[in-house]
Amino acid sequence: MALLMAAKWLSGIVLALVGGTTPTPKELGVWPMDLVVAFPALFWGGIWLWRRQALGYVVAALLLVKAASVGLTLVVLAWLVMLWGGPADPMLPAYAIIGLGGAGLTVLYLRQVHQEGF
Repeated sequence: MALLMAAKWLSGIVLALVGGTTPTPKELGVWPMDLVVAFPALFWGGIWLWRRQALGYVVAALLLVKAASVGLTLVVLAWLVMLWGGPADPMLPAYAIIGLGGAGLTVLYLRQVHQEGF
């Protein structure tokens, strides 16, 4: 997931630089936050999980909660924009999948942690 996110944002940055276009204010806010905070957390969390290191399990729990909260927040924001007469966001289904998937996986993860007695 980290590599997919990095490829998506870096391709957008390169296209903006090559095309000479100015990024939108939203992109100027999202790119640094995702590439400075989310990408390293996803990347190192994945490496640590792969190696079955304890810190990977902590990071995984935090990232699942983050996915659920961000996804569901974006669903609510997209709904409010539409309610106020704005255009529908074509990413709304993806936001819903991320939010509900993150919430469901968080519940499964926490149940497993509880059963294992960590």
